[in-house]
Amino acid sequence: QGKGVTANLLIVENVRVMTGTGTAVLKKSLNNSRLGTNTFAGAEFDMIVAGLKVKHRMYVIMKREHSLIIGLTYFTDEQCRLLESALSTLSFTK
Repeated sequence: QGKGVTANLLIVENVRVMTGTGTAVLKKSLNNSRLGTNTFAGAEFDMIVAGLKVKHRMYVIMKREHSLIIGLTYFTDEQCRLLESALSTLSFTK
């Protein structure tokens, strides 16, 4: 990523793109979300995909001048908890 690019800047741009399609509605900010030992910028959306209402969470983290964007799409809060539990095991190495 370019100099000065932050996870928050990337999440703002992704929110703009997703809500601009008319199929995603921003529900809340998830900034400073902790998953395991990592802190992410994030956002939660309601979306319509193939005619079905789904929930979507997007997480962004910056590591060594690179961005990693992770999207979780799910139907239930239990599914979200399971996906986030898996993400909490992420560790970044050299």
